[in-house]
Amino acid sequence: MADGNTDDEGPGGHDVADPVAHQEAHPARRPRRRMVAVLALVVAVYGGGFLLFAHITAGLSADPAAVTDAIVVPTGGSERFDTALELLRRNLAARLFVTGVHPDVDTGDLLSRVGADPSLGGGHSIEVGHAARDTAGNAAETADWAAANHIRSIRLVTSDYHMLRSLLEFHAAMPWVSIVAHPVSAAAVHMDDWWAWPGTAELMFVEYNKFVLTWLRIQADWLWTGLVA
Repeated sequence: MADGNTDDEGPGGHDVADPVAHQEAHPARRPRRRMVAVLALVVAVYGGGFLLFAHITAGLSADPAAVTDAIVVPTGGSERFDTALELLRRNLAARLFVTGVHPDVDTGDLLSRVGADPSLGGGHSIEVGHAARDTAGNAAETADWAAANHIRSIRLVTSDYHMLRSLLEFHAAMPWVSIVAHPVSAAAVHMDDWWAWPGTAELMFVEYNKFVLTWLRIQADWLWTGLVA
C-alpha cells in the first residue's frame, strides 16, 4: 500500500532538499567562489614575490676583484659616491660616471662635498651626467654615455635595496654591456633583519612595488616593439 510518502518526501511528508538542485538554484555562488580563489592566488603570488625579493636583496654581495671599463653611480646617497671613489682608487676601472647629477653641480663640487681631492677629476677619469631624473633616466643616460665611449662593461654602484630595480633598467637600456652589481648598504637601512625594522620594511615594500611596475613596463615595451617590428 502507498503510505502517502513519495521519494522526495521525508518523515512527516516534508520535502527532502536535493543538494545538487540547491546548488543549481544559486548559480551566482560559483563565480563568487572563483573570484575569491583568484584573489587568494594573486595575494599569495604577490606576497611570495615580495619575500623572495627581500631575500635576494638582503643576500646581494659585490665581486671585490672584477675589473670593468667603468664604474657607474646613480646619485642618491653619499655612500654610493664614496664607495665608487674607493673602487676607482683601487684601479678596478679607468673611468667613473655619475648619472643624475644636479645641473648646477660639476665634478669638482661632488669631490669637495665628500672631502676628496679635486685633482681626482683630472684626466677625464670622473664624468657626470645631468639629464637623468629617475632610475630609468639613469639607465638611458648611462647607455648614451657608454655607447659614445665604447664601454663594454660597468660596475654599477647603488644602494642594496635599489639594486634589483636598477639592474632591470640598466640591462634593458644597454643590453650590449656586461654589468657587475656592487650594492652599498646605508647605516640607516637594516637589511639583515629588515622585518624587525618598520622603516626598512616599508622601504623594501615600496621598492618591491616599483620593481614589479618596472618589470611590467619593460615587458610591455618589449612586447610592443615585437608587434610593430
